[in-house]
Amino acid sequence: MKMINIFIVVYCLISPCLGFWLSSKTVDPKVDISTECINKALTGDCGFFTCFEERLPCGEYGYAESYGGKYCWQFQQSHHLFTKKGVEFVEKLTRCHMNRSITSYRQNQIECFSHYDQSFVIMGDCYVESGFCDVVIDNFMSLARILEPKDFTNYRVVREVFRAAKQCPNNISGGIISKFLSYKRGSSL
Repeated sequence: MKMINIFIVVYCLISPCLGFWLSSKTVDPKVDISTECINKALTGDCGFFTCFEERLPCGEYGYAESYGGKYCWQFQQSHHLFTKKGVEFVEKLTRCHMNRSITSYRQNQIECFSHYDQSFVIMGDCYVESGFCDVVIDNFMSLARILEPKDFTNYRVVREVFRAAKQCPNNISGGIISKFLSYKRGSSL
């Protein structure tokens, strides 16, 4: 596992992650807090990420635009790819993540890099709470079809997947690596 962590850190240092760190900014709200937007978060409506970006615009380097909203919509449109438990996981994960993001949405200022990083930590916590341990292996190929190849090398994604896997009763890290390697052999990652 240490070798994987070393690879991830080295990759991140020589990849676009460095550009992200150098371009981080602090933003003030551009619009007022909206009850409608908070209700979207509470009901798992992907439009919450659009509201978040309109209020606290971090742009392409912010979580709402570059990851949260993009994948929320894609997962919502891809339920047919998942098992029944996989669909339940996606829905629980979406609501969990949005509910925990309301605090950030209400802030009077955010630092984009810190928010981006914290959003992935929230995502990892929500993985476990939403049933990740019971569904990730059976639904790995469906997840892989939705994620962009670059996300398999996003340090934050990898860190949170393996942090969640370690919390499973039967540490499933080996199963995830095995699924990833079989997927990689059959794709152009």
